[in-house]
Amino acid sequence: MSVSIVNSKLEDWADSYSGEKFHAVLCDPPYNWNFMQKGWDKVSGDFSDVVGGWGNALKKVLYPGALVLMFAGPRTAHHVAYGMERSGYDVWDKLIWFYISGMPKGQDIGKLIDRAAGAERERVPATGGLANYSLMNDDGWAQVGQSAPTQPSSIASTSAAAPWCGYKTASLKPAYEEVLCFKLPSGKSYAEVALDTGAGALNIDGCRIGTEQGGWHGKASTGYGSFDSDGDPRPTTGRYPSNVLLDEASAALMDLEFGTKKRPVDTSRQATPATDNCFGEYGQRSTVGKAYGDDGGISRWFFSSKACTRERNKGVDGKNTHVAVKPLSVCKWLSTLLLPPNVVSERRILVPFSGSGSEVIGAMKAGWDSVTGVEMEPEYCSIAEQRIAYWSTHEN
Repeated sequence: MSVSIVNSKLEDWADSYSGEKFHAVLCDPPYNWNFMQKGWDKVSGDFSDVVGGWGNALKKVLYPGALVLMFAGPRTAHHVAYGMERSGYDVWDKLIWFYISGMPKGQDIGKLIDRAAGAERERVPATGGLANYSLMNDDGWAQVGQSAPTQPSSIASTSAAAPWCGYKTASLKPAYEEVLCFKLPSGKSYAEVALDTGAGALNIDGCRIGTEQGGWHGKASTGYGSFDSDGDPRPTTGRYPSNVLLDEASAALMDLEFGTKKRPVDTSRQATPATDNCFGEYGQRSTVGKAYGDDGGISRWFFSSKACTRERNKGVDGKNTHVAVKPLSVCKWLSTLLLPPNVVSERRILVPFSGSGSEVIGAMKAGWDSVTGVEMEPEYCSIAEQRIAYWSTHEN
């Protein structure tokens, strides 16, 4: 396995690159929010034009038919989709990653009015607790169903500010991000692309959702699967993955809300006749198949994970200073989804905007033969190299 981090701007690196092309891309680019006052997250000029520049750079180093998975924020995802589409990519799909521990960004209007008037507000210390407050325990917060302390607050100092206390400047608490899927057109059939380059297909069986404890664990489990050409059910390693992902706290809340469900054993349904709107093998069989009596919460249908402080900092000399670290398990699952079969010689994935290395580590854990990260900030390159060195010899 070859894993490397290149300190460069994506466009500059792509212009000078002369090696073998890549089968896929996984990346977490700037969202154009100026998040935490980080200059690299705020681009100059029209954002969709900037994204189009990324797309054009990637075209130089990708096989025709290659898939690109790109994280995007809700407020600017449409610019990402438009920019990539304008640069020649097909918008192929969209995954939604839900998480419960987002941090609200809005400022209180009442506080802003007091501040503009030069009025000092009276501080109120934290008291009591919030029932059912939920954030990840690894960061020192309460689990689902427990309580956490309230935050300090203040009292309005002017009559003009009082009615506006509790009104905020910006959006609601963030609870999801998008993972946009793009495809570089090839002009060939799926089969031709697969055989010619090894690109352009999703590794569905490698990313099926486990039924034992919920989420994707890579464990064998019995679920409703696909069928062979004779209409017989194939053994599966879980359920067909959806385009929705959950963090662990969201999955736990869903299970609390909806409870445990059990499917009946040996239930058959009639198939849609081949003359109806059902295609491929599904239009040929006589029965849809059988359920096997598995049970669990509703979250068993989804992959679940969320980053924690320990994961961010493992292997780092000091602290991981990147403000937008993605969970390694999410990155591994997405990398596995893109992974060609091992008959493809040296499966190569590119990770532009590699930051502190989460997507690179995820691809490494997924089994890619060659992983190349490109990151323009030297500080993050150093952190990524330390994390890669650690995770190359550790599982958890």
